[in-house]
Amino acid sequence: SSVLDDPSLVEELNVNKRIAKDLKKKITVDEDTKIKISTTREGHRIVAIQAHIIYFLLSEIALINHMHQRSLQQYLGVFQNSMNKVFHFYF
Repeated sequence: SSVLDDPSLVEELNVNKRIAKDLKKKITVDEDTKIKISTTREGHRIVAIQAHIIYFLLSEIALINHMHQRSLQQYLGVFQNSMNKVFHFYF
C-alpha cells in the first residue's frame, strides 16, 4: 500500500501546499514593504540632515553680520525647497 493511497494524507498535503504558496506570496509582499520603508527612511534621513545644516548655517550667519538675519518664513522656504529636491530624487 502506497502512502499516496490514503485520501486524507493527500488532502493534507494539498492543504499544506496551498499554505506554503500563500506564505511565499506574503513573504514577497513583506520584502517589498521592507524595501519601501527603507527607501522612505533614507529620504527622511537626508531631509533631516539638510534641514539641520540649513538651520544652523542660517543661524550662524546672523552672528557674522546682523544684516544676514533670516526670518522663519525664509528658513521654511529654503527647507521646503530642499525637501522637494530630495522627494523628486527618491520618488
